[in-house]
Amino acid sequence: MNNPVDRLTDMERQEADLKYTRKPRNTSLECFVLYNEMGIHTMELHYLIPPQSNELSLIWKVLKGGERYPKRFSMAGLIPGLFAEMLGHEYCPVLKLLVNPRVMVDGMEGYLGITSYDADTLLRCQDLFDRFWACNNIGIRMENCLIARVDLCVDLIMPEWFSIPEYLDLLKRTPRKKSFILQHYEDTAMERHQFKIANQNWGLSVYDKSFEQKLYPANADKEYPNILRVELQLYRAAIGKAAQKLPAGNVPMLLELMIQTPALLCTKIRDMLGCDPYVSQEKLRACIEQSAYQGKTKNELWKIQHFLYRTDDFEKVADELRIAYGKSAYHRLLRCYREMGAAPVPLRKRSGLRKLPSLFALVGGAIYHMLNQE
Repeated sequence: MNNPVDRLTDMERQEADLKYTRKPRNTSLECFVLYNEMGIHTMELHYLIPPQSNELSLIWKVLKGGERYPKRFSMAGLIPGLFAEMLGHEYCPVLKLLVNPRVMVDGMEGYLGITSYDADTLLRCQDLFDRFWACNNIGIRMENCLIARVDLCVDLIMPEWFSIPEYLDLLKRTPRKKSFILQHYEDTAMERHQFKIANQNWGLSVYDKSFEQKLYPANADKEYPNILRVELQLYRAAIGKAAQKLPAGNVPMLLELMIQTPALLCTKIRDMLGCDPYVSQEKLRACIEQSAYQGKTKNELWKIQHFLYRTDDFEKVADELRIAYGKSAYHRLLRCYREMGAAPVPLRKRSGLRKLPSLFALVGGAIYHMLNQE
């Protein structure tokens, strides 16, 4: 299997403006990859049950014998790391399967773990998955399922002073492409500790893993109390495009995706949220005043950051900004911020900070440290 550093070098040639093997310059704090693991955390598989098949009744029997997943889901837990739910109707039934390879292979000891490229976890998971269905006389195998979603993840160990909820607030206010919609949660605590944007191809989820661990204290990592989970989700459309350039077969393709995880994370985070650091209102004002832009442009730049300071969700002001300035002028003003080297989203005054790195810089810095350890 190719070394991931070699793979990153290949992708550098294709993306000349992104230097994965150089430490990002705009990071002012250090964070590290938990357990030096990054790769697949969860995958969603779909099994198309043949019409009028005897398997349908056998599958229902397995589902009814499984433990129920938490009430907000209608899924059954079959074995550790494997959950299932019936979709569709009687004429075209589809079995939805959620697989967590680390938990399936290592039990709850793998709760915080991520399936990395340099382990045999995925192959062992495939063996357990296939044997489970074979023991129930059902023809489901990992290779004859459709891959509907793959979550490529990394956990970052953050300094204790770093406020994850306040950082998620920054991400929610950061300008993004119109196709990426912010997901909201009814529970106010979840809303504060979660950030997720998605379109039909990709999703990006960033959340407070330490907050989640409070729900499962027996599995929490006591050594690292401040963990930021970054999760890039590939949906079926993106997987279909990726499959054209990856090895044939589900498992070979998944193994290759794990090798490409560092590059994919950095590339997509940059595309979705940019790579400029977040600074205080005072510093942003100074950047605008010291720029070479004309007075009218400076006023417009100041108004944009004022809008983004007052809101809690970029989408709430996005249309207003596009209408106020016109689509082309609005994008021109955002380019001005990139030229100044600062995100148009000011830090909250209550944070007491003058600067924080972009998510791209946080992830890139942690990857740099992991790949360059002696």
